Amino acid sequence: MRWVELPDWAPPGPGRQASLFVEQKLVLVFHVDGRLHAIEDGCPHGGASFFGVPCEGGHLRCPAHGMRFDLQTGSAQGSPEFRLRTLGLAQQQGVWHLGWPGPKSDATGSA
Repeated sequence: MRWVELPDWAPPGPGRQASLFVEQKLVLVFHVDGRLHAIEDGCPHGGASFFGVPCEGGHLRCPAHGMRFDLQTGSAQGSPEFRLRTLGLAQQQGVWHLGWPGPKSDATGSA
């Protein structure tokens, strides 16, 4: 994993979600119970987008087939073979960074 700088990005307020593009992929960030959860958009079962899907008790329900995913772990309820790609978020010196899959790099992405 490597950390991608998100210049000028601010997290969503409590109970809200935000979206951003990182390296041409849509990332969704949810603010649930005082914690931020970031995922790479797309259901691992069929690719349906979670953009605009409400978070219910820390879970997302796929709009295509109803499978429920835990935002913290990425696990699908009752189907462990399906997992969301969860991503880390960290703030350093007032700048947010996203934990992105792949080898460490000096290159930074933009949001």
